[in-house]
Amino acid sequence: MSAAWAQVRDWRSSDLEGAAAKLRDIEDQLIDTGDGLSKVAPPSWSGTASDGAREQLDQLKELLEDRIAEVAAVRRGLLDASDGVVDVERAVKQAEQFAADNGLEITATNVQDVRGLTMCYATEHDEELARDARSLLVDECAAYVAEAVRRAGDVDQDLSQVLNGQVMSGALARYDYRSPDDAALRGENAGVADLYGQPAKDAKPAQNKAWWDSLTEAEKAEILKDHPDWINNRNGLPADVLDAANTALLPVYQEQVKDQLWSLKNELAGLGPDDEDRKKALEKAIGELEDKRDSLDTVDRLGKQDNTMILGLDISNQRAQAIISNGNPDTADHVGVFTPGLTSTVQDMDGYAEDMRKMRLGAERSLNRDPATAGEDAAMVTWLGYQAPQISAESLTDFDGDSVAMANSARTGGDSLAEFYQGINIKNDHADITALGHSYGSTTTGYALQHANTGVDRVAFFGSPGLGVDDVNDLKVPSGKVFYEEANWDGVGDLQRFGKDPSEMDGVVQLDTNEVQDAQEGKLSGITLHTSYLNEGTTSQHNLQSLVAGQEDRVVEGDHNVPLGEILRDGVTNPLGPGGEIGERLGEKIGEELVEVKDSAVDLAEAGAKKVAEGFSDVAAGAAEKSYEVRQGVGSIYEQLKRAAMGDPGGLR
Repeated sequence: MSAAWAQVRDWRSSDLEGAAAKLRDIEDQLIDTGDGLSKVAPPSWSGTASDGAREQLDQLKELLEDRIAEVAAVRRGLLDASDGVVDVERAVKQAEQFAADNGLEITATNVQDVRGLTMCYATEHDEELARDARSLLVDECAAYVAEAVRRAGDVDQDLSQVLNGQVMSGALARYDYRSPDDAALRGENAGVADLYGQPAKDAKPAQNKAWWDSLTEAEKAEILKDHPDWINNRNGLPADVLDAANTALLPVYQEQVKDQLWSLKNELAGLGPDDEDRKKALEKAIGELEDKRDSLDTVDRLGKQDNTMILGLDISNQRAQAIISNGNPDTADHVGVFTPGLTSTVQDMDGYAEDMRKMRLGAERSLNRDPATAGEDAAMVTWLGYQAPQISAESLTDFDGDSVAMANSARTGGDSLAEFYQGINIKNDHADITALGHSYGSTTTGYALQHANTGVDRVAFFGSPGLGVDDVNDLKVPSGKVFYEEANWDGVGDLQRFGKDPSEMDGVVQLDTNEVQDAQEGKLSGITLHTSYLNEGTTSQHNLQSLVAGQEDRVVEGDHNVPLGEILRDGVTNPLGPGGEIGERLGEKIGEELVEVKDSAVDLAEAGAKKVAEGFSDVAAGAAEKSYEVRQGVGSIYEQLKRAAMGDPGGLR
């Protein structure tokens, strides 16, 4: 931390206001003098003496107007600096108040935690999380301090630019002014400062919040109106502000994509028969733009629904990214954040958004049944703020990109998701936050929760190929607050592609997904396969919405699912045992589970063969070089099950 804090905390806007007032008096006197000079030589005076006198008067008038412009510039610079120091004073008070409220002390060089932990914890893991939470408070306070110092630096730089760049450099003396009033006006315009600026685009949530909190209401309104691009995708800013900024940018993005499509399609139409390479490149680019167009239309449609907020919108990557909330996460008592996985796209986000709307309503109904929580509300966020892997020949062999066989997208997405959690936590510190992750989205969620200070109170993974960890204590979530669902015949849950199978991990609470009878909701249906976890009226959805409501006592615990991978292993090694007993059903269930994957595999094989035939041998070479990864990951469900069924006990990992 800069030693400038000791200086900044003593800045007073009144000193600059007084100096500006004195300069105003001087400026008025100079203008009056300039007006008087124009009357010294009467119009009737002529001759040699008159010409000499007028020349001298013109020189004096020019010098005087230069000084008027300079004084006006400095006066305006001081006034703007005074306004800036008012913001600095407010930022200093915010930092000092935050420190006082949270048992912290701001010194000349850092922020210290003088309160520390005030209770004992059952496990070392929970104590570590508590220490992390205290360190987050230190970081938040340091962000307030840094914002005060940054604002002070901006004020100093802006005023220096006026004094050195406009006055001392002689820049204002190079103009030909029409009158003293014209000189004063131009000088004042030259002294205008940029009072608020913006943090770096990669600023942390606490830094973004400190910046926004330091602004006046007028400044916030001006930024929202003139610079919505400063706001969007900044974790830590108010949800209603993010929604307003993204809503304002949406038509801008739509027009931008429309223009780009028009340009590329025109170029494509003008290509000749010898431009095959360029044609393929344009067709690919057009396809991506059409997907972005459809994604923006989906966001536009969702954003107009009741209780819906657009918290994030980004079209700078290959595929659009968006974050949609049903309910306000800044004010809700309970916040759920759902991260979907493989093949998820923004243009097909409607279904997830509807699932989250139903889950919010279900959680609130459950809360209202309990007198202790009646009236509490929830918000459900669909977080697609990353490049979820897709199924295509190109993506499957892009081992350095977002292939589903690799953890690249999960790691990168996890970094962003962690900051999203942190942004909610610092804005709504009373909120009970539940993370939800499905399929590859569970892996992304797992990587996110390896970050400290997310504020997540519990997490539910479902249908997971791995959490990116083998030990539940590597997740920065309170002990006993990690839950897992695996449906019958969900082979993805047995892949262990990105870490140990969560159903076999110590410390993870296993949840039932079979049919049960609930005392309040009646019959709850069981689910099978990989894509039914969010279906309304199921035990799975009941469990998830109970966790979102913080009602952990209402979940149905139990590991009663039929683990496809384990059955295959057992059926191969012991045909007469439990696995063999369901042999008659096995082929049918595998067919149900794999029909879609098999069809996709056939399509991919055909697409791959076509690409090789067209000369894309590098794809085949890349696949060969990565044969181990492909064998263990890309062809995971279909190929591994096939090998296991044919008698290879290690066929399914």
